[in-house]
Amino acid sequence: MHIVTVSEMRELEAQADRQYGLSSQILMKNAGKSAADIFEAHLLPQFTINGLAVLFLIGPGNNGGDGQI
Repeated sequence: MHIVTVSEMRELEAQADRQYGLSSQILMKNAGKSAADIFEAHLLPQFTINGLAVLFLIGPGNNGGDGQI
């Protein structure tokens, strides 16, 4: 796995927009959907107790935006 710096990520996101028309909003939606799919497939059964829902606490930053999707 390659971990990128903040500046590298910003450049990659700008490149995705320029080359493929993928705005930051689209990228955020895709990230949130993918995270939800993984959670549902692999983790949800472990976090459901007597049918109770899961609560996510998210912050105001970009990662928080992914969580709101």
